[in-house]
Amino acid sequence: MQRKLVTLVNCQLVEEEGRIRAMRAARSLGERTVTELILQHQNPQQLSANLWAAVRARGCQFLGPAMQEEALKLVLLALEDGSALSRKVLVLFVVQRLE
Repeated sequence: MQRKLVTLVNCQLVEEEGRIRAMRAARSLGERTVTELILQHQNPQQLSANLWAAVRARGCQFLGPAMQEEALKLVLLALEDGSALSRKVLVLFVVQRLE
């Protein structure tokens, strides 16, 4: 988040491109802040249980605890920069890294 804040502060607001970068940085910073706040107020075990309950509800194979933890780490890695990824791209990323 510090990097995102530095990016926002360093934007040249006089130029059109600088304003666009500032808007993108502000949006990214806002999204990350909201995500962090939500995660702070949720129980990690309950969050993990909800995720894997949803995976099983879709008819997916159950993964053991070690694989669950690795998959969650990969999801967080993929989403940490705030980029918008489709579900398909996110799943492909996790599957490729797990193989």
